[in-house]
Amino acid sequence: MRPHYYLSLLATHDHHRGKGLGMALLRENLALIDAEGMPAYLESTKRGIFSRYERLGFGSIGAFTLPGSGPRVDQLWREPCGFRAKASRQR
Repeated sequence: MRPHYYLSLLATHDHHRGKGLGMALLRENLALIDAEGMPAYLESTKRGIFSRYERLGFGSIGAFTLPGSGPRVDQLWREPCGFRAKASRQR
């Protein structure tokens, strides 16, 4: 896997869920990552919010299940916004 930012452990306290704070925090981080022209990678066990990640430009690159009775972990990748067209022209 080429150099990228790994986004981990993004969560909000139970009392603050449903207010958009987690997505606002993620958007802010992605803006900083985009400014560096770097891709981002994350893993999620929450299938219910998969569409939110897709709206931010993430796409599935795989999944795995943790040992025992562990959950399914989706792997998501996002190219930096503003750099997609440039990268495709270089091919």
